[in-house]
Amino acid sequence: MLPLAAELAEPERCRALVEAALAHFGRLDAVVANASLFAPTPLATLGAEDFDRMMAVNARAPLLLAIAAAPALRVARGAIVMIGDVFGLRPLPRFLAYSASKAALLMITQGLARELAPEVRVNAVLPGTVLPSELPEKAESAETVAARAPLGRLGSPGRGGPRRALADPRGELHHRRPAAGRRRPTHPAVRRSSQAQAGRVSTAATSP
Repeated sequence: MLPLAAELAEPERCRALVEAALAHFGRLDAVVANASLFAPTPLATLGAEDFDRMMAVNARAPLLLAIAAAPALRVARGAIVMIGDVFGLRPLPRFLAYSASKAALLMITQGLARELAPEVRVNAVLPGTVLPSELPEKAESAETVAARAPLGRLGSPGRGGPRRALADPRGELHHRRPAAGRRRPTHPAVRRSSQAQAGRVSTAATSP
């Protein structure tokens, strides 16, 4: 295992992460772009600095990681998984910058799927609700979330219920939900992938 950390708002750090992983293991099978900033940006106070930082971490960094990793992923016929959000499809009030950054990430996913096919698979996962939010913008409770969910219940880490946006080689997104009661196995490449959180990335890679 090789733990790495970097500030993804700094563009040069993205390539450095990939180079460090390749230098240690000699190959790269997958990239999971999971780093994200999530903060309210009310329109009246939204400034260029707030917007740029949100876009830098949530959209630009995944793109730069993918670009840096692309040569190694082509050799390994690997995969890229972007962690999106349903609010990239429908904006969340008072979270305009965040919603815009996740919408940009979905377009990046489609573009990369076109550019890197057929050697590299590029898809996005849009997690659904697992815990009701206390944000007034969402006004959620366990009952309201379950009532609007097709399966009539909240998601859970063990059951897996995210919305997935699968990009075919033409870059077109196909939104799917796993069937009730069905669990899909994790691909070995995904298990070996990098993991990131809270605007900083922590890469855990294992040798093949």
